[in-house]
Amino acid sequence: MAKRTWEFSISGKKHIAEIKHAYWTGKKRIWLDGKIIVENRKLVATSESIFSIENTLCELGITTNGFTYSYYLLVDGVYIPAIGKRTSPSKVPPPKVVA
Repeated sequence: MAKRTWEFSISGKKHIAEIKHAYWTGKKRIWLDGKIIVENRKLVATSESIFSIENTLCELGITTNGFTYSYYLLVDGVYIPAIGKRTSPSKVPPPKVVA
């Protein structure tokens, strides 16, 4: 099971996002500031979860090259690196446009 954590600020307020992802079962849980905001089980290789904080659009996603998984967080379209993990911003897909 993979676990990633991000710390970031919006309007001067600190937030913590966390994902736990089970590779083989597809189970995914996302927490924001200690509360579960997404919990599902899908056997798909990639996914995005879009949510907002104080009218700021956030996207937490999973990508894969077929062998390994990468996790990313975009806050208002800006890449936020996970704590303790080096993930190249070049592996991050462009933000989704939500109408």
